[in-house]
Amino acid sequence: MTKTKVRMEVVEEISRRLVLDPSADQAIKVDTGGPDRPSWREAMVMHLFNLLDIVCRNPSSHNDFGKNIKQVLVDILESTNVPSLDKIRVVEYLTGFVDVYTDLQGFLEEHATEEPLINESLVEKVFREIDKRYLEGSKNIYEYEENPFHVLARRWSGNPSGPEVEKIQGAAERGLVDKPLWISMWWKSYDSILNPSDEATRSRLFICMPVEKLIEITNQCSGVLDDSLKSTKTRIETMLDGPKREQLTTIRPLEDTLIKSLISKKLMPQSWADTVPREH
Repeated sequence: MTKTKVRMEVVEEISRRLVLDPSADQAIKVDTGGPDRPSWREAMVMHLFNLLDIVCRNPSSHNDFGKNIKQVLVDILESTNVPSLDKIRVVEYLTGFVDVYTDLQGFLEEHATEEPLINESLVEKVFREIDKRYLEGSKNIYEYEENPFHVLARRWSGNPSGPEVEKIQGAAERGLVDKPLWISMWWKSYDSILNPSDEATRSRLFICMPVEKLIEITNQCSGVLDDSLKSTKTRIETMLDGPKREQLTTIRPLEDTLIKSLISKKLMPQSWADTVPREH
């Protein structure tokens, strides 16, 4: 058995466990303890792309493993047991929205000319599931996702008046009062933009968690912020009452969003970037 085949079997086994019901003994568990904690699921995704990189370096193995790789990806994207964050990361890598290995990009482009690894139907299903779970459903995103901000920011089309904005904010607010860790994480995000930061980062943050709503939620709790974040909160409250208020409330339209990138690649319908509600 070749080394490549062994690694393929390892990835298939990890993927099999990934899509199991979380209560199953062999299931890989998601860690919702915060974005800075190691993620078994993210490690699995990176392992998959390490394998793809090896396959790219051995052209003769493309035909042998291309179908296996595609099935692994389809299983991940279609499973109702896989968190939305991990599905989004798979989509980001496969569509080139985030940097990937040069050889891997060549592999993806080669297969795109034959039979695409993913298609519009599969990608749209990922985003519809996010809506069903968090934007239109009642699930507490902090109990299911390792990085709720990333999920919600990627769900934004980039239009400040998009019909999804209010629902994104509702998902970010739901249950937050009972999650002191995540209240602190949101404040850390605001602390980071007090220093020079790009408009895209600021707009994504303002879309997901308006600062005045974060203040309101924080004031319902006690002892959730350390001294440093208390100082950040005080500084921001002062800014809101003065001429710098606009710096914390202005949301600018973005063109470099995942949804708009997918639309340009014909992997999402144009309706996902419209400023009027979509028909389901």
